Amino acid sequence: MERLPGFSGSNSFNWNDDADFGFSGNNRYLSFGDDNESLSIPISGGDNRGFTRNLAGGVNYNYDTKKTKLSTSYFFNQTRQDLSTLRNQQRFLPGSTLTTTDTSTQMNQNANHRVSLRFEKQLDTTQTLILISNGRLGIGNNNLTSLQRINQSLAGGPQQLYSTSNTLNGTQANQFALANTALYRLKFKKKGRSFAASATYQITKNDADLRLQSVNQFFQATTVSDMFRNLNQDQNTDLLSNQYKASLLYVEPFAKKFYWETFYNFSLRFDEVERGVFNLNDSRRRVDTLSLYYKNNYTYNRLGSSLRYSYKGLNVSAGLAGQSFVLDGKYNRDRSQELIPIRRTFNTLLPNVGLNYDLKNNKYLYGSYSVGVQIPASRDLQPVRTITNPLFVTVGNPNLLPGLNKEVDLGFYYFNPGSFINFSTNLSSTWNDNQIVYGQSVDTQTLITTTSPENVSGGRSTGGYLGFGFPLKKTKATLNLNGQFNVGRNFTPIRQTRQVGGVTEVVSDILNDTKNQNISGGARLELTPKEWLTFYGNANVNITNAQYSVNTAQNQTIYTYTYRGDLNLKFPRDIYLNTTLNYRSYINDRLGFRQQVPILNTSLYHIIGKAKRAEVRLSAYDLLNRNVYVSQYAGQNYSQTESIQTLARYFLLSFTYNMRGVTAKMRRQDFY
Repeated sequence: MERLPGFSGSNSFNWNDDADFGFSGNNRYLSFGDDNESLSIPISGGDNRGFTRNLAGGVNYNYDTKKTKLSTSYFFNQTRQDLSTLRNQQRFLPGSTLTTTDTSTQMNQNANHRVSLRFEKQLDTTQTLILISNGRLGIGNNNLTSLQRINQSLAGGPQQLYSTSNTLNGTQANQFALANTALYRLKFKKKGRSFAASATYQITKNDADLRLQSVNQFFQATTVSDMFRNLNQDQNTDLLSNQYKASLLYVEPFAKKFYWETFYNFSLRFDEVERGVFNLNDSRRRVDTLSLYYKNNYTYNRLGSSLRYSYKGLNVSAGLAGQSFVLDGKYNRDRSQELIPIRRTFNTLLPNVGLNYDLKNNKYLYGSYSVGVQIPASRDLQPVRTITNPLFVTVGNPNLLPGLNKEVDLGFYYFNPGSFINFSTNLSSTWNDNQIVYGQSVDTQTLITTTSPENVSGGRSTGGYLGFGFPLKKTKATLNLNGQFNVGRNFTPIRQTRQVGGVTEVVSDILNDTKNQNISGGARLELTPKEWLTFYGNANVNITNAQYSVNTAQNQTIYTYTYRGDLNLKFPRDIYLNTTLNYRSYINDRLGFRQQVPILNTSLYHIIGKAKRAEVRLSAYDLLNRNVYVSQYAGQNYSQTESIQTLARYFLLSFTYNMRGVTAKMRRQDFY
C-alpha cells in the first residue's frame, strides 16, 4: 500500500475521541450492515489493481497551547482506475457445477473533498470539552462492459453452454456526508471517579443514476421469446439519512481495587430511499415490480454495567448490557401508494468478560469473551427484486433477524530486551447464531440465480497464531518464525427451482456445509552486518482446503507461496541502491490454475547537500515485465480465480525536498 506522504493532521485520529461509550477496551457491539464510504482521510494511493491515476493534495492548520488545541484540514483526492479483468467462478449444486467466465473492462473515477476540524478546550483541571466535525463531498462515475458465459457440467461430464450476457452499465453518483460530535469529560476529586457525555449528529445524502443495458441469450430455451431477453433500463436512487446519537459514561472506584462502570447509548436514525426503475424501450415507462420507496426509523438503546478489578498489573472485568433495537418502517412500489408498515423489535443481552495481566519481566496475558450483534441492512429487509445483472437477481427478506456472534480470545506475549527474544501466541473461537447468509435459488431451465438473505445458525471458526523471534547474532542477524491456522464451518441454503404453468416449483432444497481449513507458516530473516549493507528476506506458505457437502467432487486445495528479498547498499557521497525481488505463486490443481508473478524493483538515489534536505531518485519498477494482480477464493458453495491487468514495467525519475531533512532507510522497522 502506497502512503500519501506528509499529510495527517493532528485531528486525523485520536484514541480518546470515541463517542460511543461501552465496555472498557471494546466499545462496539452493534453493526448496522451499511456500506457508506468513510469520512476519514484515505492514506492509500490505490489497491495495486489495474491502471490508476491519482491526484491528491491538502492543507493543515494546527494551533496548540496548554489549554487549547485546534486542528483543521482540507483534503482533495481524485482517482481514476481502469480494470481489465478475467474472472472464472465455479458454483456447486447437487449433481452439477456451473462455470461462469466473466471478461470485463471497467473504469472507476471518483473525486472527493474532505474537511475536518477538531477543537479541544481544557476548561479547568477537571473538565475537558472536545468538538469534532468531518465532512465529505464526492462525485463518482463508473462504466462497465462485461461478457459472461455460463456453462453447466452434469456429474463431472462435459460442459454445456447455457447462456451468455453482454452488459454495458454506467453509473453516476453524488454523495454528501457530515458528522458533528461534542464530547465532554469530567474528572472528580476522588481518584478514579469520572463522567463523560457525548452527542453526535450525522447526515448522509446519496443520489445515484444507473444506466443498464444488457443482451442475454439462453441456448436451452424452446421459444424465441425465451431465448433472447434484452434489458434497457434507467435506475435512479435517492437516499437521505439523518442520525442523532447520545452516550453517557460513569466510572466509580470503590474498595481501592475495584471500579464500577456504567454506560448508556442512544441512537435515532431516519432513512428515506426512493428507487425508480424505468424501461427505456417502452417510452421510459416505470417498472413498478422493480421500483421501491421506503422510510425507516431506527431507535437503538443500550444500557450496560461492568465491574473491574485492578491491582498490581492484573485487570479483570465482567459486565452485562441490555440492548433494544426497534425498526419502524414503511414501504411500497411508489410514494403515492399507501405505504406498507414493517415494525421489528430486537432485544438482546450482551455479556462481556475481559482479562489483561501485566506479568513481570515483560510478559503479558490477555483474554476476553464478548457478544456482537449484526443488524440487517435496510436493503436486505425489503421484499423487492434488484437487477443490475439479469443472470443474478437479489431480493430482500422482511423476516430477517439480527445475527449474533460469540467470541472467545486468549493470548500471551513475551519480550526479553536483554536477549532480544520475543514470543507470542493467540487462540480465538467464534460461534454464530442466526448468522446472516445469502441463500441461492437457481432456475434449472435458465440458470438465473436469485440470492436472498437468510438466518442460519451453526457457523463457527477457530484460529490460532504462534510467533517466535530470536537473534542469530545480536544487532547483526535476527530470525523470526510464525505459524497460524484457522478452521471454519459455514452453511449456505441452495435451492433448485423450475417454472411449471407459471408457478415456481422447488426441485431440491439443501443446506450446503462448507468446511475450510487454512494453515500458513513463514520465516523472516533480517541481516544488518554493516552500516552500508542490509538485507531482509522472508518466505510464506499458505494452504487452504475447502470441502463442500453439496458436491464433494469439487473439494479443492489452494496454495499460495510468497518469497521476498530486499537488499540495501550505501555507497560513498550519500549514494544508495535498493533492490527488491517479490515472487508470488498461486496454485489450484482442481481448477487447473497456476500463476507465477516475479516482480523485480530497483532504485538508485542520491541525498543532496550538507543539510540533506533533497533527494534525486531513479526508480525502475517490474524490470521483468511480469506484473499482474491475482486472487483466489474458496468458500460458501463456490470457488473463484481472478486476474487483472496491472501497470507493468516503467521507470520514474523523482525529486524530493523536505525542510526537516531526507533520511535514507537502510534499516526497516516495518518489514514483513
